[in-house]
Amino acid sequence: MPDSIPGSDRVAAGAKLVAEFVAPTELGPDRMPMRHPFTSEHAHVFDPFLYLAHFGPRELHETDWGFGPHPHRGFETITYLLSGGIEHRDSTGGHAVLGAGDVQWMTAGGGIIHSEQPPPTLKETGGIVHGFQLWLNLPRPLKLTPPGFSVLRGADMPKAEPAPGVTVRVIGGRCGEIESPVRVRSPVFVWHVSMAPRARWRFAKEEGWTAVAYAFSQAECGRTTIFDRAGETVELAHEGNAPLELLVLGGQPFGEPVASYGPFVMSTRAEIIEAVRDYQSGRMGSLPE
Repeated sequence: MPDSIPGSDRVAAGAKLVAEFVAPTELGPDRMPMRHPFTSEHAHVFDPFLYLAHFGPRELHETDWGFGPHPHRGFETITYLLSGGIEHRDSTGGHAVLGAGDVQWMTAGGGIIHSEQPPPTLKETGGIVHGFQLWLNLPRPLKLTPPGFSVLRGADMPKAEPAPGVTVRVIGGRCGEIESPVRVRSPVFVWHVSMAPRARWRFAKEEGWTAVAYAFSQAECGRTTIFDRAGETVELAHEGNAPLELLVLGGQPFGEPVASYGPFVMSTRAEIIEAVRDYQSGRMGSLPE
């Protein structure tokens, strides 16, 4: 996200379009293409969301993609795979292998160590890796909640068809009467929205909520739209000639201070120092052998 975003006076069904920009592609040290529409430096704009990484698509064998054991504290991570696979292990004993369409919702809370690596079958055969990782803040009273994780398989993900030519995969929260089975600790929604050419959809959001749309289909990839919190409805209109894929996020801002340092997101610098000490002393646990 750039340091400053050009404003706009366009209006989308009651929710003013505050800003729109295209997140650039970067090639990480692991040779995986990445887009970062926002990071914790912009938490006040995207509150309660902290960070969004769009990785791939890329053939696994063309990268060194994968993450060894590392800590987190103070927030939740949502990993959504569009293709490929990833194997999760953590210090609570949690273990899961995600495939295309699957979601992992991990609560770091008071502290967790986890690893995310390509599963053995993917390492052997190769394949296209493509997906998202989203960091969702926890309100201050829940910063040290017990850690844990849950998995939502793509085959079990609820879907809605709220308008002609619009399909919504409900990753977290609700879309109308359709609700994700994932336990959500904060008032949010996380949707994968597919729109046919010329489709339009107006949805309601709570007054004061953040709302963001991130396009990831080929022609529109990286386009990020931020809507005014003051609006109670948002309209998505697709004027293109090819299908459009969007990650749509919304949530109630906490309006709390954010102190971040690498994998830790707390409310004060003192809490960050405490998190580092707890990790270094082994109080966040370790991965099972």
